[in-house]
Amino acid sequence: MQFIAFLVLSLLSMGALTTAQLLCKCPLILLPVCGSNGITYKNACHLKCANKDGSLTISKDVAC
Repeated sequence: MQFIAFLVLSLLSMGALTTAQLLCKCPLILLPVCGSNGITYKNACHLKCANKDGSLTISKDVAC
C-alpha cells in the first residue's frame, strides 16, 4: 500500500497525473471519441472527466 501511495504522489508531482484523473472512475472500455479540442479520448467518460469548464463536446464517435 505504501508503494502505491508513493507511486501516485510521484506521478502527481511530475504532472503525469492530475487530481481530476485520480477522482474520475471510467470503465476500461476502448470506444474512442474525438473531442471538440481535436484530442482523442479512450471513451466518452474520459472526455467528460477532462471537461473541466464544460466547453468540451464529442465531435465524432471515432478517433480524431
